[in-house]
Amino acid sequence: MIRNTVNNILKSELQVKIGKGVFWSFLGTLISRGFTFIAYILIANVIDVKEYGEIGILKSIIVTFSMFSLASFGITATRYISIYKDVDLSKVKRILSLTYYLTIGISFLILLSVILFSKTFSVEILGNENFRTETIVISFAIFFSALNGFQNGALGGFEKFKNISMVNIFSGILAIPLLFVLTNFYGVLGFCIGIAIQYFFLFVFSSFFLNKAMKEHKISFITENIFNEIKVI
Repeated sequence: MIRNTVNNILKSELQVKIGKGVFWSFLGTLISRGFTFIAYILIANVIDVKEYGEIGILKSIIVTFSMFSLASFGITATRYISIYKDVDLSKVKRILSLTYYLTIGISFLILLSVILFSKTFSVEILGNENFRTETIVISFAIFFSALNGFQNGALGGFEKFKNISMVNIFSGILAIPLLFVLTNFYGVLGFCIGIAIQYFFLFVFSSFFLNKAMKEHKISFITENIFNEIKVI
C-alpha cells in the first residue's frame, strides 16, 4: 500500500531521484544531529561553564575555517558532475580534479598557517595563549572537515545520497565515544583531539565512497588540462 502511494506521488524518474535524495539526506541529518546533540548534553554534564563556552568557540572556528577552506568547491563539484557525468566524462575528470586539488591546497595552507601562528591565533581569536596546543589540534580538524565537505559535494554530483547519509550517520555514531569520552578525561583538549579524529575518519569514509563512485563511471583524478576549467570556479 505504501509503495503504491509513493509510486503514485513520484511518477517520473526525476521525482523518484529527488524523493530518494530528500529521504536519505533527512535520515542522515536526523541521526547525525541526534547523536551529536546527545554527545553535547553528556559533555555539558562533565565540564564547567567556562570549558563548555571554550568548546563552543572552537567548534565555531572549525566550521568557519572549514567553509573558507572549501571555498564553494563542493557546490561546484555537485553542480558540474551532475550536469556532465552522463554526457562528457572528460570534463567531469577535469572539474573534479581541479576542485579537489584546490581544496587540498587551500586547506593545507590554512593548516600550515594555523600551526605556524598558533600562539598568535590562540591569543587573538581565543583570547588565551594557553590554547596553543588545542589550536594546533583543531587545525587538523579543519583540514579533514574541508576535504570531507568537498567529497560529500562530489558524491552529491554522482547522486550518491545514500552514501552521504551513511557518512553523516557514521559521524553521529562517532560523536559519543570520541567527543564525550575524550572530553570527560582530558577536558577541552580531549574535545579537540576527538573532533580531529572524527573528521579524519569521515574523510576516510567519504573517500571510500567517492573512489567507488568514480570507478563506476570509469573516471579518475588527472593533472592534464585541468586549468581549462578554471572558469567554472
